[in-house]
Amino acid sequence: MKKRFATTLITLAFLMTTAVVAYAITTLFFKGETQTSDYSKKTYFEFDGDGFFTESGEVGPGESMSINPVITSEATVDMYVFIRVEMPGYNGAGLYELNMGSGWSVEEEQGVGDKYVTVYRYNNVLAPGSSTSSLGSSLTMVDMSLAEYADLSDINVTMTGYACGAEDETIDTAWESIKGNYGL
Repeated sequence: MKKRFATTLITLAFLMTTAVVAYAITTLFFKGETQTSDYSKKTYFEFDGDGFFTESGEVGPGESMSINPVITSEATVDMYVFIRVEMPGYNGAGLYELNMGSGWSVEEEQGVGDKYVTVYRYNNVLAPGSSTSSLGSSLTMVDMSLAEYADLSDINVTMTGYACGAEDETIDTAWESIKGNYGL
């Protein structure tokens, strides 16, 4: 009986040792460290929009301010380029009139709340390293009475440049794709 008990005990010890070794081997070979890559998207388009507004200061009804919105591509591919101009609305239109330069056309314009938004598109493909012509040379505030002018709470204009690759889009679909990407 002692022999049988000793044999059973040795067998159990052997099985337990085998289980511990098997677990250690499994853990050693099959449990790994989790890592996440640190990739970033390749930049295909950047542009320099500095200098859109060449003048700052006070402006009143009928007065003009100089502007020079030019986009210079630092891209590696051809791009379709747009400039979105957001300004306060006034009587169903924008508070300012843009003296639009050549090479640009209106893509869309609409009132959005108390703002008026116009999107201009550059009519040519913008090649890597090249620049657009200026969107315009001046913004002129519309004429209004001084009482109406006094009631204005905001007279500022925001210009934002957008672009998308010409290889995946046409000039007619590019703005819709940009709007979808940026939720505009």
